[in-house]
Amino acid sequence: MGQSRGFHDTFNVAGFWGFIWTNNIKPNWQGHVNTLPVASVRDGPWEQATTWLAGLTPSNKTVVYIQSSVSLTSDASAAHLIIPSPKGISTPGLSCGSSSQLSFTPSFFIQADGPWQNQGKVILPGGTVASPITFFDLVLDASQPVQFSAAGSAVQNSLKITSTGTPAAQVITGNALTYGNGASLIYAVGSAYDRGLEWITQSEGGVTGKPTNVMITQNTLLNVAGNDSPASKLYIIPGTLSIDGGSGLTMNKAGHEMTEPLIAQNLIVNNQASVTVSSVAGTGDLKVSADLKISDGALFN
Repeated sequence: MGQSRGFHDTFNVAGFWGFIWTNNIKPNWQGHVNTLPVASVRDGPWEQATTWLAGLTPSNKTVVYIQSSVSLTSDASAAHLIIPSPKGISTPGLSCGSSSQLSFTPSFFIQADGPWQNQGKVILPGGTVASPITFFDLVLDASQPVQFSAAGSAVQNSLKITSTGTPAAQVITGNALTYGNGASLIYAVGSAYDRGLEWITQSEGGVTGKPTNVMITQNTLLNVAGNDSPASKLYIIPGTLSIDGGSGLTMNKAGHEMTEPLIAQNLIVNNQASVTVSSVAGTGDLKVSADLKISDGALFN
């Protein structure tokens, strides 16, 4: 049986009052008062009721407060997540296994000052990530922007951008993400989409915001230049650029025609996929440095 933790601690913010089992650590509840707080009181699985105060397993309506060592191996949900820094005998932390999927509700808030080990999938539908977090597989909704207010968040394996509505100007605001070696950026928006802070340019230096592989799928038309004006920035994909049938890539959006090339090591263009290069002659081209695979029915403009 896990170790039981904590002391009662009261909090009182506008519109909500209650108590939570803590180690003399008061979370900042301001602005997140319409949810039920649930705190871990012993080491154990997320899925097990005895891990949580009063046996209340978290749901999509709860502020989850991790003050012990908690592991997740299945699907779970939360409204907000707080992992405080270790203090005294407290060693709070969350470990998400490879089969886990942790989904948040819109307007979520995440503050993880203690360790959060991610090997599964995290789904963020619009809200705030207030501390640097390393994700494994991350899913964002293009119609619901996520504010990464602290620098240093990273994606180890994949970032997938989907959409449940009209895409916003930027799905990521605040700070760009860092990608792990071999990580993929997957556009599955289902409509036209302007590249944003999820993929910054080679011209801007450093390693932040540069995936190894880029995939365009599920009837997405990606405007690589985004809202750059002038679109005079160099993009390099060190791995593979793949475009599925029904999807496309354009370097020639009106008013944002690219004047620097997009360079991919490998290019896969499937049947009924489209590629449109810039109309600015001799500048905004698509270049391939290694392997090229083009299926019959691929469309080039």
